This record gives sequence, C-alpha cells and structure tokens, in this order.
Amino acid sequence: MVLATVLVGADMILWIALFAVQYFESRAQMIPQRARWNNPAPFLYMQDWHTILWGDPLGLSLINGAAGLYLSTHQLPTTVEIALALGLGAFVTLTFVHINRSPRHRPDSGTPRPGTFSWTGKIHLLYFFVQASLCSLMFELAAGGALEGTILFVAKIGGVIYFASFLADWHLGRFAPLQK
Repeated sequence: MVLATVLVGADMILWIALFAVQYFESRAQMIPQRARWNNPAPFLYMQDWHTILWGDPLGLSLINGAAGLYLSTHQLPTTVEIALALGLGAFVTLTFVHINRSPRHRPDSGTPRPGTFSWTGKIHLLYFFVQASLCSLMFELAAGGALEGTILFVAKIGGVIYFASFLADWHLGRFAPLQK
C-alpha cells in the first residue's frame, strides 16, 4: 500500500510541477500567452487539454495506484518485463517527440515553436516517459494474466478514464495538424 501511495504521490508532484513551470514560463514571457481553443489562433496551455487536466490526475493515478498495489503485494516483474516496459515507454515517448517536432504540429505551451520544447515540454517528456513505461508494464502484466481482481479492475478503470480524455481532445480537434 505504501508503494501505491508513493507512485500516486510522485505522479501528482510531477503533474503539479508541470503547471508551476508553465506558470513561471508564462510570467517570464518565455512562452506565448494562452489563447483558448475558440480563438482564431489558439495557443493551448496544459489546462486546455483533457488528457492533462483530468486524464492524467484521475486515469493515470488509478493506473499508478494499481501498479503500486501489485508491486507491493506480488513478485516483482522480471528484468525482461521491466526492459520491455522501458523500451515501449521510450518508443512511445520518441514517437511523441517526433510528432511534436513536426512543422505541422500546432504550437502549445510544451512546444511553443515547431521543433522547440519549452521547459514545460521537457519536464512533460520525462513525465510522459515514466507514465508510458508504467502503463506498458501494467499492460504486459494484464496481458500475461498476472493482474487480477481489484488491481486489474482499478487499472482498467484508469485506462478507460484516460482513453476517454484522449477521445475528448481528439473530438475537439486538438490533435489536428497545423494547416499551412
């Protein structure tokens, strides 16, 4: 139970740090001012994304909690399982970097200009890698039949919540490429 609390707490500390860094970058005019989605030239901050606003603190926190419960009550994953999870996390993160560096990527507080990551964006990459790796590990364990009962249920609920937040952003067109 302690590990579950530590994982959820660490997740929330990183999540809050993202907002704090974004605030300071905005105040120091290191990133453009926020322009909401309904603006003709939107410049989104983290709070404008459903995935970050409620997908991360609700969905990913449930997955983190389930991971902490599993890791504190079951045999630790094998070196191969951990390496695969880290490899998948790195692959997903590098894909995210590639998309965000594209000249067609819509600028936001993490990537204010194509190919350039702000400090907010750099910290988000670390956060993204950790979360992608942990979610990959949980997916591996679920696919292998190692997760069951409450732990599996909590992880699934977390996944559904995060996926719903992703779909909400997708539906609003927030992942649409910049039209030149």
